[in-house]
Amino acid sequence: AVFGAAPLVTTPERTYAPTQYADFFADIGWRHGAQVYGQVRSLLRGFAPPGVPTHCVYAVGQRTERNYTYGRGWPDAQPERVGHGDGDGTVNVESAEVCRRWPGTNVTVLRGVAHMDIVKDGDFIAAVEALLADAG
Repeated sequence: AVFGAAPLVTTPERTYAPTQYADFFADIGWRHGAQVYGQVRSLLRGFAPPGVPTHCVYAVGQRTERNYTYGRGWPDAQPERVGHGDGDGTVNVESAEVCRRWPGTNVTVLRGVAHMDIVKDGDFIAAVEALLADAG
């Protein structure tokens, strides 16, 4: 698993790790979430290489939400505490780095670039231009 057993959601009643999504959705009464998770669960195991040449670009250096702690009023209240980690402000580094597991993957890491700004970043554009020049 990408996140291991680290808690993602902590409530007064229990803690939910990434392996407990089904329990989480059941406990908040969101059946649709459980259905969707059931449909994509197999995609989240192992993260097998895609089987084609792959170029992975992601950013780090932005404060990115990592976990949530709720108090009384959960699940209808806002979290009392939000834990942060590294990433691009939207995607955390643990998720982004999955592509590093794939043999032969070309990885480009942008520093300090926000998620929505990656495609406008000069280093990203240069990396794409170099890739296209090599392919041409």
